Amino acid sequence: MRELLESLAEGGRKATHLDKAVIGLRLAEAADWYARVEVMAARERDDASWADVGKALGINRRAAHERSAAVPKACTLGCS
Repeated sequence: MRELLESLAEGGRKATHLDKAVIGLRLAEAADWYARVEVMAARERDDASWADVGKALGINRRAAHERSAAVPKACTLGCS
């Protein structure tokens, strides 16, 4: 994303709708990665249960587990 933003600034051109779509998808990826990392931290460090996670996210515990239990994949944006 940084490269895309820099190339737009250097080239002096306005972002196209496709540029904006790419930025949006990359932001969504970063947000998902961040949420997964924080859920795992809450589980490991704060002793949060899957029910606690589900309640905080507004979903049931099973959905929270299915969404967040996997180790977060590496974020392609250097999110850490």
